[in-house]
Amino acid sequence: VDRLVTPATAAFLETRPWETSLLALVESTGVYYGWLLCGLGAGCITLLTAVMYSFGVFFEPVAGSLSASDGAISLVFATNQFMTYVFAGVVGFSADRRSVRQLLAVGTACAVAGLLGTALLSTYLGLLLGFGVVLAVGFGTVYVAIYATIARWFDARRGVAMSILSVGFGLGALVGPPAADRLLQAVTWTDAYLLLAVPVGALFGLAALLFRTEPAAGGGQSSAAPTADDGATARLGVRETMANTQFWLISVGFLLSSYGFSR
Repeated sequence: VDRLVTPATAAFLETRPWETSLLALVESTGVYYGWLLCGLGAGCITLLTAVMYSFGVFFEPVAGSLSASDGAISLVFATNQFMTYVFAGVVGFSADRRSVRQLLAVGTACAVAGLLGTALLSTYLGLLLGFGVVLAVGFGTVYVAIYATIARWFDARRGVAMSILSVGFGLGALVGPPAADRLLQAVTWTDAYLLLAVPVGALFGLAALLFRTEPAAGGGQSSAAPTADDGATARLGVRETMANTQFWLISVGFLLSSYGFSR
C-alpha cells in the first residue's frame, strides 16, 4: 500500500472539504451514514461477485479464441479464487492499520488493471496474470476493506448490516452470468472485459471516496445511529482471535462449504 499510494494520493483520499457537508446532509434526513456505506458496499460486493462468477460464461469463447484446453482455462479461474481469498487474508492483517480509502484505492486500481490486462493482452498468459492474479488481488483487497469497515460502523445492528453485504454476494452470483451472456451476444469477450472495467472502476472508486474507516468520535452521529448494548463484546486482537474456538469452527465451516461448492 505504501508503494502504490503516493503522499499526494493519500492526502487527496484523506482530506476532502466536502465530506463533512455530505455527512451532515445524509444524517439531516435521519439516515445513519453507516447505512449509506452499507448499501454502497453491497453494490460493490454484487459487482465483484458478478464479474468473478460470470467467468463460466466466458469459458467457451475464451478457450476457442486462445486455442486453450479446458484444463488450462479452468486453471485461470482456480488461480483467481486462490489469489482472491489468500490475498484477502494478507490484507486482513493491514486492515486495522491502514485507511480504508487507501485500501479501496489500491483495490480499485488492481481490479481495473486486471480487467484491462485481460482484454488488451489477448493471450493465455495475459488471461492468467490479468484475471487470475491482478484482478484477484484487487477483488480480495476490496472485499476485506468493505467487510472490515462496515463492521466498525455498527454495534447492535451489525448482524443486519453484514447480512445486507452477504445479499450482495448472492445477488452478484445470480445476475452476473445471465448479464454476461447477454453482453457476449453483442461484443467479443475482450471487449466485454473492457466494458466491465468501467462500472468496476466507477463503483469501487466511488467507495474509495465515500468510505470512512470508522465513525468520528462524537462526530455528530444522528439519533438513528445503532448503539452498542450492554452485552456488546470487546473486539479481539489477532492473537486472541487465533486462539478462539468459534473462529476456527467458522473457518473450517467455510473451508468445507467451499469444497462442496467447487464440486
